[in-house]
Amino acid sequence: MAMNRLLRLMPSVYFLSYVPLGMIFPYLVVDLEDKNVEHIGLLLTMPSLFMMLSGPLWGMIADWFQRTVLVLQSAACIALIGLIVMAWLPPQYTMVGMIVYSLGWAPVASLTDALTMEALRQESEQLQTKTEDRYGRIRLWGSVGYMFGVLLVGWLVTITPGWGLLGGAISSAVFLCVL
Repeated sequence: MAMNRLLRLMPSVYFLSYVPLGMIFPYLVVDLEDKNVEHIGLLLTMPSLFMMLSGPLWGMIADWFQRTVLVLQSAACIALIGLIVMAWLPPQYTMVGMIVYSLGWAPVASLTDALTMEALRQESEQLQTKTEDRYGRIRLWGSVGYMFGVLLVGWLVTITPGWGLLGGAISSAVFLCVL
């Protein structure tokens, strides 16, 4: 029964996990330039690098302890700390903030996918039906969340700059609370 409840929550989890990405990345260069941060190109490579290097380690930790949600919460908390460092501390701490954010956010998509696929597998076994077509409908909400984040911050930056990192931190905190 817990997996059925989890499946009902997964569209919201996908939505909330992709809102911060939509808020941060399209506007990150603007926010970093506004803070007079140097080495922006290097900073922009961090999330991809950490996804490749630390993402599998997070997955192994989740598999080892069989506590995927707890690992996902821990990772999201680490990412939030990195965003807070980037948004509120002086520019010289931006590299540290990006490393911490990248380390934390690296496993979010893969762990969310793993939770969804496991819940779908268990539901399929319980109901003795195929549920493969449901993954796409659940995952769609991540794309909707990304678009929502982009549009919201796009509107907010017309009023006041700096909303990319701030909005990302706020929406990451909401995501963490929902987890």
